[in-house]
Parts: sequence; C-alpha cells; structure tokens
Amino acid sequence: VVMKWIHRLIFALSICTISLVALYSLLGDTRKLEVTPDKFNIHVTNDAIAGGLSESDITYQNHSLTLNCDLKESKYAWPYCGISVYTDVKEATKGLDLSSYHTVRLKIRYEAAGDGQSPSKNLRLYLRNFNSAYSIPTDEYTIKYNGMQFSPSDFSEIIEIPIKNLQVMTWWLNDNDVAIEHSAPEFSNITRIDLATGAGAALGKHKIVIDKIEFEGAYVQQ
Repeated sequence: VVMKWIHRLIFALSICTISLVALYSLLGDTRKLEVTPDKFNIHVTNDAIAGGLSESDITYQNHSLTLNCDLKESKYAWPYCGISVYTDVKEATKGLDLSSYHTVRLKIRYEAAGDGQSPSKNLRLYLRNFNSAYSIPTDEYTIKYNGMQFSPSDFSEIIEIPIKNLQVMTWWLNDNDVAIEHSAPEFSNITRIDLATGAGAALGKHKIVIDKIEFEGAYVQQ
C-alpha cells in the first residue's frame, strides 16, 4: 500500500513538473503590468498645491491619456504639471511590489512644451514607495521619491528605463530627515507613480500624450 502511494505521488509530481515546464515554455520568464485607468486611479497634478498658478487637466480617449497644462509664473519658483497614479486602490498605503520588475516602458509624445524657441521637453518619473518607517498616511510628501529625469520626443516612441537607474531624490531625503538605513531606493510598496514636466519647463501651454506605461519583470529572480 505504501509503495502504491509513493508511486502515485511520484506520478503526480511528474505531471506537475511537466505542466510547469510547458507553461514556462509557453509564457517564458517575463511578467508585464500595464497601468490603465480601469486598474488604478489617475489624478492630475500641478504647482497649485504649493501656491502656484499653473492649471492642468487630463482626458482619456482611444487608450491614450492626454495631459494639457498651462504653466504660469507665480511666487512658486518651479512651475510644473503632471499625473499621479494611485496604486493603493484596494487598501490605503498598500501599493504594488515592483521589486521583481526590472524595466519601466513608456510610450509618450510631448506635442507642446510651452513658449520660446526649442523649449525643454524633459519629463520626470517617480516611483514612490510607502514605508511606515518614514511615511505618514496623511502626508503625501513623506512617500519616498525614487526618480529620474528623461527626454521623450514629439513623436510616439518606446522609452525603456531600467528601474535600477532610479535614485532617491536628495531634496526629499533632506526635507524629511530620513535615516541612513532608509536612504536607498525601494520598490516593494509603490503607492504612487508620478510623471511630471522636468526641471526648467517653459511657461505656457504643454501637451503630453501618454500611450502606455508598462512594467516588465521576471517570475523567477536571478
């Protein structure tokens, strides 16, 4: 009886192994996560929260999100606009674990970049991590800024950014007096995904069309 049970167990394990190998061959070791309005809440951002006068709005049509902004001069020295994706939709402060993802893939068109000749078309990407060791649920600014600046074009193209290239912003570390042990990049609980106009963005009308925000990773970490 024992031998019969062992044989059945070995047979079942063999079937499971074959099934896993077949599934791996079919799907590979790649996982993808696309950011869409039906999965997450997407909010418009601008410098008004800091006393600025800039205005912005977003529309979603034909699977693309369009950000329209009017950056205005004010007492706030760094006018900006952007979007913020809230990923903690099911439970506050419980976001996405992106620690096993290696690439963020963006398809963006920067169609209008304000006044002046050859205005900057830089954008900033932030993957913001909530950690109760330094983050306060009622204070958005305490959510860690892992970020970088990049330059899309005025025509649609795929931009691939290695997540390991993102760094914690020094101004955030200083403003929040973060301890050394929490000063490194973290991606285990991303509750906000922010895209914003870059440093030195020109005043005037901006139009940014976001066709895709996608993360790619591996099922099995190396």
